[in-house]
Amino acid sequence: MSWFFFRVIVPLIVVGILIIIHELGHFLVAKWCGVGVVKFSIGFGPSIAKWRSGETIYQISAIPLGGFVRMVGDIPDMITGPQETDGEVRKVDENTNDEKIDPALLADRSRWFVEKNLWQRSAIVVAGPLFNLVSAIFFVVIAGYTYGESVPVESARIGQVSKSSPAALGGLQAGDTVLSFAGDPIKDWNALAERIHLGPDVESPVIVQRGEAQVELRVTPKKRVIEGFGSEPRSMYLIGIEPSTENRPVSFKDALGHGFFWTYHAVLKTYEGLWGMVAGEVSPKELAGPLFIFDVATQTAKKGLESTLYLLSILSVSLAVLNLLPIPVLDGGHLLFFLVEGLLGPISLRKKEVAQQVGLVFLLLLMGFAVSNDLRREGGLQESAAVKWHDGEAPADPNGGAKAPVEGEKATVVAPSESHVDHDSRN
Repeated sequence: MSWFFFRVIVPLIVVGILIIIHELGHFLVAKWCGVGVVKFSIGFGPSIAKWRSGETIYQISAIPLGGFVRMVGDIPDMITGPQETDGEVRKVDENTNDEKIDPALLADRSRWFVEKNLWQRSAIVVAGPLFNLVSAIFFVVIAGYTYGESVPVESARIGQVSKSSPAALGGLQAGDTVLSFAGDPIKDWNALAERIHLGPDVESPVIVQRGEAQVELRVTPKKRVIEGFGSEPRSMYLIGIEPSTENRPVSFKDALGHGFFWTYHAVLKTYEGLWGMVAGEVSPKELAGPLFIFDVATQTAKKGLESTLYLLSILSVSLAVLNLLPIPVLDGGHLLFFLVEGLLGPISLRKKEVAQQVGLVFLLLLMGFAVSNDLRREGGLQESAAVKWHDGEAPADPNGGAKAPVEGEKATVVAPSESHVDHDSRN
């Protein structure tokens, strides 16, 4: 039962929360702008449960990898039928629709998405990513205010040892306190980090306090290149350890400020990761997909609610940033259409449909590539670090670990798996 809860239930809850927040943004702003919403779906495919409230059908579907908000008068619109021009009045073919749509809703063109002005349509589209960014801030604030600020302890106590790293091979364990390294006494974590960075890559004696006993081990630092954006890569010696941390209470005001600061830098790091892939500075293998999300959600949930809140924040930022990319089918693609129409005039339905199909194919190929990365990835979040050990494991920077991409060298880029305002039933 425990395995099923952490491997299935928790990941579904995490993904479900992200989908609901994203689609709720589209839904609420569409309602606020007076657009008729006929369906709000969490998931794709056959419905597991659905109910009607007013003019809207609410649905939970079998494939939990996205969702959609279906509006009246959208372009293209699989509900109101095909059209030759945006201004053509459309009718419902009840033989091809299993849900009855209120005829009065269809007849009232003022409720159609396409009839709203440019700013209203743009607001509806951007609301999904915006809600994800706001929720990222919310999750960080709640985590910070509830659990406090995570800071390294002053002593040189090890909090985590990376798998297959020199530290792990040398026998170092989480909870060990380093007393000396290569014959030099160690007072605190900063002193340990500085000493490790000096190298060289020769076997060095390490004395640690482990419980009541002092244990002598031998570790060989390895020189690695840490990639950065906007600066030259840095070379330093590492052994693959992270400091032990403790949580210090913070005020709600400080937690709120940290939430905004954290989210701002997470957005920058995600864009840097995307640009790094385009520029060839970041391996496309860093692109992660739904299997990665499920795996990390499982690992994170076992660590507790604090880690899960930060994971929700990371995924919320990734979802917001990626959905704003100017790719047809994504929210950013719809915004690009609006911009072109605002500058050059209406775009024909045929051109929109072709662009949607191209965007959909690209998105499916991207998702397939991300899933293939997931199947090859074994180390979870650690596989996304900026430094790699020879066997593919990622060491931790001795200067401190990060529970979010803000403090790391770059962010893992998660392939978009959520849908948006439903401009095509294939989303």
